[in-house]
Amino acid sequence: MILIIDDDPEIRELLGDFLEDFSGTLHYAESVPQALSRLQKHHFQFVVCDLVLGAGHGDNVFNYMRKKGSVHKKTPVLFISGQKEGPAVQDELCSFLAKPFSQESFLEEIKALLAKKTPQKNDKGQGENQAKSAVHPHLKKLLSGKK
Repeated sequence: MILIIDDDPEIRELLGDFLEDFSGTLHYAESVPQALSRLQKHHFQFVVCDLVLGAGHGDNVFNYMRKKGSVHKKTPVLFISGQKEGPAVQDELCSFLAKPFSQESFLEEIKALLAKKTPQKNDKGQGENQAKSAVHPHLKKLLSGKK
């Protein structure tokens, strides 16, 4: 499952279209309170979050996700924004993409974040922390480049 958070309904729809071949189930939120509600109810494999959300800010969503004990502590987050600079966040499972962007660059950014989350094989061919880092089969299609 992927959560798309953006206060612009056209952007939410466009991002959903970008991901429809890869994502399985998409959930949407248009505000920080709505996003936090979705995060409390579901465990997402990936989150796309606009940095500026009307009266709120994407940092609030990120901080909620990364707090101690959260099931979303290791969920990759792609921030998007019309601003040229992303959040002041240092997290290997977080990235930033400035609007406007192409579908290709959007999917490549997600692919890069998912690759960081996917367990690396050791020399015996076994994945480390596989249960904790498993990527949903629909998102694995994105990693493999197949639809």
